[in-house]
Amino acid sequence: IYSSGLVDWPSRLLAKLGATENSIRMWHTACGVLPLATLSPGLRNLISSRVALMMGVLFVTNWHYLVYKSLLGGTEIALQTAWCAVVVGLIRLSQNRPADRWIGAGIGLGLLAKWTFGICILAAAPLLWKWKHQIKWTRMLCWTAVLGWPQIITVLALFSTSITIRSHD
Repeated sequence: IYSSGLVDWPSRLLAKLGATENSIRMWHTACGVLPLATLSPGLRNLISSRVALMMGVLFVTNWHYLVYKSLLGGTEIALQTAWCAVVVGLIRLSQNRPADRWIGAGIGLGLLAKWTFGICILAAAPLLWKWKHQIKWTRMLCWTAVLGWPQIITVLALFSTSITIRSHD
């Protein structure tokens, strides 16, 4: 089994279809809009439009952001999108608004991209604990499972001695 994440498959497909390296980098840069698209509906009515615009401009013009998106691709885009979703969920919780979908989808997407996203979950754990009574845990875990289900295959493969896992990392 090759463990390349699903988030890398669109770029691999483009390469197989004959896309050049530069066109794949442009694709990655264009996909860099996903974290912003995640922040936009989640922060609507929570912060002013000027603050949202300034956050977006700073985010998109950040040198590291552009380099990671163009060179590294799907995994990094998915990880930043996932963290943006978790942050939106935490902001919504702080204002007594429902956030199960945001946090669950963010965690699921993050784990789908890389297992190491678990470290980010640990960073958010104190805030999740603080607002534990506001969270509908079943709904949040359902969203996490929907997006993170492919990783279950990897976990099951770890317990089988007949399956060899090769990683791109």
